[in-house]
Amino acid sequence: MFIINRQFFNGEGRTGVLVDKFLGKEKILNLDSANAYNFTDTNVAASYDVNRFLIIFRQAEVLAIRTIDFQAKRITNNEVSLKWKPSEGKRY
Repeated sequence: MFIINRQFFNGEGRTGVLVDKFLGKEKILNLDSANAYNFTDTNVAASYDVNRFLIIFRQAEVLAIRTIDFQAKRITNNEVSLKWKPSEGKRY
């Protein structure tokens, strides 16, 4: 079993992924706490290869969005119709 300590991992918009190359699986890591990953090795060399596991960090991409025009219209007390579209205004 791996216990992955999250110290210094967390960052704004960052996602961590544990890749098990032998099984071809990915596990999203919780960057706010420790993570456990159970695994076994077999008589197949790739199951105990030093490069079996990999941690990848992905940073959320910032979308280039212009200002957005919103229109909200109440339909009933519990329903609202919301329409939006990018305007030709300033890019953010």
